[in-house]
Amino acid sequence: MKTIWFVYPYGLIPRENTQEIRYLRFSRELSKTYNCIWWTAHFTKGFGKRPESEIIVQDNLKIMLVPTTAYKKNISFRRVLFELHFSWNLRKLWKNSEKPDLIITPGTGMITAFRPVWPYIIEKKLKRYMI
Repeated sequence: MKTIWFVYPYGLIPRENTQEIRYLRFSRELSKTYNCIWWTAHFTKGFGKRPESEIIVQDNLKIMLVPTTAYKKNISFRRVLFELHFSWNLRKLWKNSEKPDLIITPGTGMITAFRPVWPYIIEKKLKRYMI
């Protein structure tokens, strides 16, 4: 079974009475055919306790939580640190992970959170698609 990675650090982990973000809804649908992994950060704005590093959502779909620092204001030095730590830790976690067949990530948000994606795609010779 082919593997698809989703890289998006800002989504909230699904909780009761909350709407799932589109990456999770999209990955739920794709997990019917593919093995899907969503790489994200839980501590986006310092809310809640950090859960385990891996959450099994359903068959062929899991969420991998990347360690990072908390921030409270969208425009702040802590937000930049959040993204830098996410990027550095994501790169470390990927060293021990089996490479995917496809990576899906948005072009929005601060660029530092997505910094490891393109070098990884080039290094592992993954196919590239722009949407």
